Amino acid sequence: MLVFFLFIPAFMAFTTALIGIIFKEYFCILPLVIIGSINLILAYLLYRFCFEPKKIHLWDSMISVALGWFFCPLFGALAYIFVAKAALYVAPSDAIVALIKPINALFESFSGFTSSGLTMLDKVSKLPHTLQWLRSFQQWAGGVGLIIFVLSLIEPNIEEYQLYCTETKSKGFNKSILKTTRSIIFIYTQRTSKLGSNFLIFIDSLLRD
Repeated sequence: MLVFFLFIPAFMAFTTALIGIIFKEYFCILPLVIIGSINLILAYLLYRFCFEPKKIHLWDSMISVALGWFFCPLFGALAYIFVAKAALYVAPSDAIVALIKPINALFESFSGFTSSGLTMLDKVSKLPHTLQWLRSFQQWAGGVGLIIFVLSLIEPNIEEYQLYCTETKSKGFNKSILKTTRSIIFIYTQRTSKLGSNFLIFIDSLLRD
């Protein structure tokens, strides 16, 4: 099941690379593509050489959840470090220098995925738009829940159901896990889009005034 968790930082890295293209921060693209590719390669290797079809018990699911919550922020921290090193030569700032330190990058990533909102950086607004997006994306995914995010992309069976119970401590959705998780994703996305559109309308009204 750890294989599925590795797709989360890969998806985030490739999506964030598109943000780099939009804002013409091309120095961010290669580091993000490298991180995303590393995740996909690791996922393939784990599936190819370590995957053994067998009955998954609750203890196995708990270990998978713990490892997932460790590796997602870890690769998120590597993305911060790689992009910060690339940005140091193009758009240097105190925040960029701070992100190069592994302990700061790891703190930022864990803070993002746990949606705590804490930061080690001063003047976060000075970061490149790409890194600001990545930090926000991590908080968004952490708010949804990594397990919910994973289950919304696959067809749950008994193993995924045990993962669901490990994350939610609920046993009342056995027959509708897929529907429940996708409903959560839909509601979360809808609310995010609505808040974003309202914010843009507010900014537009200020500019017009």
